[in-house]
Amino acid sequence: MAHELGHYVLGHDSVIRRAASQAEYPRFQEWRELDANAKAVEILVRVQGLSEPEAVKMIADVLRRAADAELRGAPPTPGHLPPGTELADLLARFPESEVAVQERAPGR
Repeated sequence: MAHELGHYVLGHDSVIRRAASQAEYPRFQEWRELDANAKAVEILVRVQGLSEPEAVKMIADVLRRAADAELRGAPPTPGHLPPGTELADLLARFPESEVAVQERAPGR
């Protein structure tokens, strides 16, 4: 829910209208998804009272589950980059949270 709320808060409807061509649309969509992941972290911190590492871990866990689903044959989520790519972007935006995410990752 925080990810979808991130789209709303970021005004992503207006970003789609700014794509100059159909060829640009996929890249705009990918950026929107990456930005919504990052905004979801902020929303979880401000609304749910989570620490930033806890919020990053929550979004990272969703992305890991999406990656696992794709490995089991689920189709990719339309408009999204591969979950591993989205996770790498999230951790690059919140590098101080990467240790907490790695330490608490399932199976580690």
